[in-house]
Amino acid sequence: MGAIEIGLRLFPNTLNPRMGNVVYSRYGEFPGGIYYREPHSGIRLMKRDHRDTLYFNGYRWEHQTDSFGFRNPVDVKSKDVLLLGGSLVYGHGVSAQDVVSERLRVMGVDAYNMARQGDGLHSSYVLFRTFLEEFAPKRVVLFAFNNDLADLMEHPAYAALGADNPPPELLEYDYRKVRQGIFSGDTTQHSFGRRIRYHTLAFRFWRAMGKEIEARLAAPAPGANDTGAIPAPPYLQPLLDPRALETGRNYYRHVLADMATRCAQRNIEFSIVHLHAYQPARSRAHMDAAAEFVQLLQATCEPLDIPFHDTTTLFEGRSDCFLKVDGHFNAEGHRVLAEYLKREVFAGVTSKQRENESSR
Repeated sequence: MGAIEIGLRLFPNTLNPRMGNVVYSRYGEFPGGIYYREPHSGIRLMKRDHRDTLYFNGYRWEHQTDSFGFRNPVDVKSKDVLLLGGSLVYGHGVSAQDVVSERLRVMGVDAYNMARQGDGLHSSYVLFRTFLEEFAPKRVVLFAFNNDLADLMEHPAYAALGADNPPPELLEYDYRKVRQGIFSGDTTQHSFGRRIRYHTLAFRFWRAMGKEIEARLAAPAPGANDTGAIPAPPYLQPLLDPRALETGRNYYRHVLADMATRCAQRNIEFSIVHLHAYQPARSRAHMDAAAEFVQLLQATCEPLDIPFHDTTTLFEGRSDCFLKVDGHFNAEGHRVLAEYLKREVFAGVTSKQRENESSR
């Protein structure tokens, strides 16, 4: 065990990414992880004023949060533009200076990054409600990704969400208690044995070995799939399920309408940006599911008069904008996105409005 521990610390890049994620990842609420759970809303939060080196899929980067638990330099005061979203906006896999929020600040946009790994509309809305009055922004931008509906379906309360039933976070959450829970920090008491298991790389290595064996045994035999079809990944499956898709439409309609109303009451500009992820080999089912999500967003935003921007064309085929194997934006992807936002979202005139003006 001692030899394994020393070897894993001296030669961290010897494991394949799948095993490396089990051994080195800090994505979790376990001892040494970067998250804790807010008890009232149940959302997962990043620890405040926390610095660490993170690992995932072979990539390492420095992670630092501010006093609110978001990935921003500690000296950033302005919160004129709030960016809400998931790992693509958080900056998974890249250095802080390369993240879209930092690039926007260099361009003169006072962007404040509130995105975290795994956040979908539910978590983004809770953060929006918790800090809207305190931050008093001039603009809020919500970034949506194709896996957001799959994340939503993990909440059992939303499985039976009907057209006339608003989700609980709109009316039932006490956001003063949510804020108290955020600033109470991580109060989880881990046992001594659990701390040892997660802080000792050798223990995590044996767990990784078990998962690796399990994955290889579960892999289909060569030639088992004679159709040659590439199925849509699991995170897109809800978009191919009519019942889940209808639940998503109801949820998005309720939540986005509430966000738009609260922003309008405070003269805050509110817009939504759909983020496209590069996939080198996409099946027809994959493309159909991604198109369904864009259509869901468009159909929700249009009657609510919410500006909607789709980056599918911007990133289609742009493998140079994404981390290899991982699929998140690399430094180039963040640069391209920042320039797009500066040009299309923060210029005050959308591309659709430009087209209308040019047609006149």
